[in-house]
Amino acid sequence: MKTVKNAREFCIPILVVDGGSPEGFLEEIRDHGATVLSEVDHPRGAMGPGRRQAIAGGFRITDGRISCYIEPEKYDMVRYVEMCYAPILGDSADLNVPRRYSWITYPKAQQLAEPLGNLHFRQVTGLDYDMWFGPRFFNAAAGKFFLEYNDEHGGAWDPTCVPVIRAAAAGLRVAATKVDYVNSPEQTAEEEQSASWTKRRAAQLANLMEAHEKEARILGLPR
Repeated sequence: MKTVKNAREFCIPILVVDGGSPEGFLEEIRDHGATVLSEVDHPRGAMGPGRRQAIAGGFRITDGRISCYIEPEKYDMVRYVEMCYAPILGDSADLNVPRRYSWITYPKAQQLAEPLGNLHFRQVTGLDYDMWFGPRFFNAAAGKFFLEYNDEHGGAWDPTCVPVIRAAAAGLRVAATKVDYVNSPEQTAEEEQSASWTKRRAAQLANLMEAHEKEARILGLPR
């Protein structure tokens, strides 16, 4: 809800792909200006179909020019949307993978895992992006890599990561706008003392490391 409210405050159109929330909640976010789509059927645990549905919906809103993907809990990211679109709208980038200044507001598991993941990413690809930060901004040329991705590495976390590698390897221009993002305190509190969340972050790290290594070998990276 905070993300939707922030989008309305900044006059940013927002589309929500919903996987089964109560109708009262959906009515409330519609009242705050969100367009709501029911998530397409997909295998359990696969996030790719819903993310591609959201990205495609964003392109429809902008007549195919630009779109972005932001996880619903990242309500602080809304204040950086205009900044992250700037290099794309100014035709100096096709894709923007924002870079965080710090992980200080994140739970300890992410503070440990994500810098390690970014280091491994640089080592295997030769590319330097904050890959463990989820938001992505793109024009139509870059968006095609996301929309045509087929969840080759499982479809959990890879659908917003592997297309970045493919787009960069194909010569598209990738920006890395720095943002002073503050993680959701609610999300941090939920994860901080949770062994299951720590295990999930470790699984995410292992999954993406393997996916990035495989893609790098296929694409002949680093070059």
